[in-house]
Amino acid sequence: MNAPIGNFDDKPWRSGHAVRIAVVLERYGNVMSPCSSIRLHAFTEQFPADVRYMLAEELVGFTPSVIIWNRSALPSVEDVDRLVVLAREIGAKLIYDLDDNLLAMEDHPERDAYIGLTAAVQRSITLADEVWCSTIALAEAVFDAGGKPLHMPNDLDPVLWEMDTPVRNEPDSGDPILRLVYMGTRTHDEDYRLLESALVLVEQARPGSFTLSLIGVNASSAVEHDWVRTLSPPAHTGAAYPAFVRWFVRQGPFHLGLAPLVNTRFNRGKSAIKVLDYAAINVPTAASSVTGYLEDFDDDRLLIENTVEAWSDALIGVVDRRVDLSAICSRVIERVGSAPFEAAVARRWARCVTGLRT
Repeated sequence: MNAPIGNFDDKPWRSGHAVRIAVVLERYGNVMSPCSSIRLHAFTEQFPADVRYMLAEELVGFTPSVIIWNRSALPSVEDVDRLVVLAREIGAKLIYDLDDNLLAMEDHPERDAYIGLTAAVQRSITLADEVWCSTIALAEAVFDAGGKPLHMPNDLDPVLWEMDTPVRNEPDSGDPILRLVYMGTRTHDEDYRLLESALVLVEQARPGSFTLSLIGVNASSAVEHDWVRTLSPPAHTGAAYPAFVRWFVRQGPFHLGLAPLVNTRFNRGKSAIKVLDYAAINVPTAASSVTGYLEDFDDDRLLIENTVEAWSDALIGVVDRRVDLSAICSRVIERVGSAPFEAAVARRWARCVTGLRT
């Protein structure tokens, strides 16, 4: 990791680091949102800097060199404007992180909840010195919205995901039952309907050949099928992403992770984070052949056209062992672990200190 760079002023700081970074996180109640954990906290915790997680109102006494915020951490235009005025007064660099196209919520199940936030997102995009974007497609949308985007792909903290411990998924290649898993937020009803229709056809063609574990996905019709089991995280995990990850890595075993995604304007900005999530537990992914899963495709996932027939045909091929899941898995697990994570940390750190006065 990079060493701390030169002094920025003569004021001593308790950490001994010259660079001071304030991170204003999107929160769900008393905990940081999963997006904050994945996109910011995992990386900023590794920086050789005095990093503090603060409310915007606390920044004056800290006088940071860099201010980072994400998504709806600043929920109003007025909040964004106040932060920008403060940043200009103290000479702080402004970095906004975005992992979804929150300007394209018209087809999203949570669109009503974001009506009051869209203007703040637009203002954040416009006024930040740079906007870190999880995908190239999202970076293009940010550019069109008047921002200064920088493609900053997702990566996973190998310590949080316990990648070097025995808890990782180790499926039995000789298991006659194909064990599928679909993990996601509770906004994936439309995606699940596509998958459900395909799996009904698979069950008709190959009765008893698979099971599907649903985690998080809100699928009211799932109980109608004998091949579905719903796995619910314990109540104590709440909205805490680290607690969820610790629980998730102990589930399974699974042979294949599923990532159906309908082709909407919002979804075209989404990343292939599920590919990394599944890879972190040693599971390959079958995903819809849409922008989010095509953008960084490197023969490391099974891509399927977004039709019921294509999904059922592909999964029957997996059941019949005409698809080499082990080869796909061996390629995708190279995307996670210490080396890619350290490179991702270093890239973000380099952007934080670029342009700072020495």
